[in-house]
Amino acid sequence: MLLKNKILTILSIRDDQITVVQGSESKLNFTNSVHVDWTDTQNVNDTFAKVFPSAYRRNIRDLCLILPRQMFFMKLIHLPSIDESELRKMTALQIVQHLPYPESQAVWDIVVCDRHGSTSDVIIFAVQSEVVMKYLRILSLTKIFPTVVTLSSCVLSEFISTTKASSHTVVFYPDVNASEICFCCNGQFYYSRAIANTNDFEKQVRLTFETQHKSFAQMGQPTAGVCLTSSLGNVPQGLLEKLSGESGIDWNELLVSKEDPIEKALLRKGFKGISNFLPRDLKDRYSNIKGRQNLITLFVLGVAAILSVTLAVSAPAIKKISQIRLLDQQLQKIEEPFLKSQEELKLRTTLQQRLDQRISPLALVQELYATAPQSISFSRIQVSNINTLNLEGQALQSTVVNELQEMMIANTLFGDVRLEHAVRRNTATGEVIHFAITAKLLSIRERR
Repeated sequence: MLLKNKILTILSIRDDQITVVQGSESKLNFTNSVHVDWTDTQNVNDTFAKVFPSAYRRNIRDLCLILPRQMFFMKLIHLPSIDESELRKMTALQIVQHLPYPESQAVWDIVVCDRHGSTSDVIIFAVQSEVVMKYLRILSLTKIFPTVVTLSSCVLSEFISTTKASSHTVVFYPDVNASEICFCCNGQFYYSRAIANTNDFEKQVRLTFETQHKSFAQMGQPTAGVCLTSSLGNVPQGLLEKLSGESGIDWNELLVSKEDPIEKALLRKGFKGISNFLPRDLKDRYSNIKGRQNLITLFVLGVAAILSVTLAVSAPAIKKISQIRLLDQQLQKIEEPFLKSQEELKLRTTLQQRLDQRISPLALVQELYATAPQSISFSRIQVSNINTLNLEGQALQSTVVNELQEMMIANTLFGDVRLEHAVRRNTATGEVIHFAITAKLLSIRERR
């Protein structure tokens, strides 16, 4: 539920249009589309500043900037592996020979579009870093900083995966200067191209489909195409007929309104796994900021845990004091010296026993943090029934939880250490193990 309510923001740029979408996996909070004149610098700055009302600007945490397909270079390569981490390493070793400009001037990422036995078809997407920085500088004037920069093809493939389109679908997204054609199979992207709206437009569409004939043999001939339109403009007259004539498939027109934009598909998926073309130094800076935020969160949780332990351990102590006062009142009522001495002896014995069982809250917390592995984070430390310790927390690996349990068993302060549960849960930063451990706090005599 927490992930479903996490607010994400998407800023999509097209030739003459900027679209903003903000919401969570379960709810679309805000969307806005405006025209922009890229030839007027002041108009561009004003448009970016006004596209976000202040009420929604305050909610910006994770922001994805989507750039149009025509800004990106693309190349298909074949690599002898099916493991994505290995494919990235292989691509990094030979990326220089594939780029049309120096690697130092490029930001690139890969998309694994198909696997055949022990080999994979990998698409390299690259964009000049200066192109990305141009938009980042404009956004910085409004104090907005993207955490992910991706391309429109990723959004189109995610959108088609949420519709009832056929298993092999071709998407056409018209724009003023250049239109995008995107091929998807079973909701997964495998090819895209930006086609300029010039006199040879029909020829380029025909060549695009001829180029894909080989992939059609593997994935099946597309039975239908989807022509997307924007609420700010209509499909040019006769475009669907031209597409049908050149491609040989039937095309349906699908209107994308402000109330249900294609970018909404990314809200449901989140930004994890999306190709990211944010320059490396900015990625590292964002990671450091996230790291500091996590440290602050852990510090706050640690302080809260100490306070919780203090209150939990102090509560039984307060109860003991009230019991002692009650015993003392009963003792004062006894007039006979012999009986009074007997009651005093019982009182002294009771006090000694309870003092033997008492454990300092600070000592307990220090012992726990000295025992626990560094990657463990406690969310709850509570002592109940005088000597029962209840621990709750989280770790990145189950082996770390087992290590904590073994360390507590070996510690003379704890007895009857039990792992109540360890549950895997997915969070925005990855998989986390939530665990609960109970143990008996041993008295001084029991430790002997």
